[in-house]
Amino acid sequence: MGITGYASSGKDTAAEFFKERGFTHLDFYRDILVAELKENGLEVNKMNAALLGKRLREEFGRGAMARMMSSKIEPDGNYVITGIRSPEEAAELKKLGGFYLICIDTPLDIRFMRRKGSDPQDIDSFKKRDDLDLEKGLGEVIGSADITLSNDGTPEELEESLKKMLGKLI
Repeated sequence: MGITGYASSGKDTAAEFFKERGFTHLDFYRDILVAELKENGLEVNKMNAALLGKRLREEFGRGAMARMMSSKIEPDGNYVITGIRSPEEAAELKKLGGFYLICIDTPLDIRFMRRKGSDPQDIDSFKKRDDLDLEKGLGEVIGSADITLSNDGTPEELEESLKKMLGKLI
């Protein structure tokens, strides 16, 4: 299972839902980029991660980070993967089989209110991060999602949407 969407859309909240149901949560930021940032002596924050991810994709192809992630996946496990930013990453993960891509759709103003301390703290920088994600192909990934869920309400409302969706998939 993959979860995509813009920054602060609720991907981690959705991943937590799956984690509570026995899925292992893997995240491109946490499980790939943080280690790379530290190895390169760079400050760990979301903007540096976005720039590093862009560089890795330019140097090794747009599916590079998914190939790195694939090495962490056991064949018979249940995984929820967040941070998918390019169509090539989604394609690499779909090669593993049984992969559904969910898009969490949340308006910009709500996402900006929900941002974390490691996210850009002014609206222009926050939008710039969205622009970087779009350059990577996030718009195409969102457009290719198997399922899109709106997240403009409470975490409980998102959980209800996820329950209904999971019931239809099983």
